[in-house]
Amino acid sequence: MAAAEYADGKGSPPDELRLAFRCQQWGTLPHSGGLLDQPAGLVERMTIAVNVYNAWKSYISRDPKNDAAFFKSDAWQVAKQVLELRKHG
Repeated sequence: MAAAEYADGKGSPPDELRLAFRCQQWGTLPHSGGLLDQPAGLVERMTIAVNVYNAWKSYISRDPKNDAAFFKSDAWQVAKQVLELRKHG
């Protein structure tokens, strides 16, 4: 949820999203070693944060002419969950 709020321009990115951005920028994992040498759950939390951020950015910046395609996408499934959480949260 914090990743979607950051995509809205509110506040700072959550730690996992900030770390994921750095990993994407530098093409490396946060800790030395391979994928399995990372702290338990870190890569999964980073992946979730990036997916929520990207899906929400796609949702808020979508072109109304392409709504039909967007509403068939995986990004819409994630954005729909963000909308539900905001509605009930």
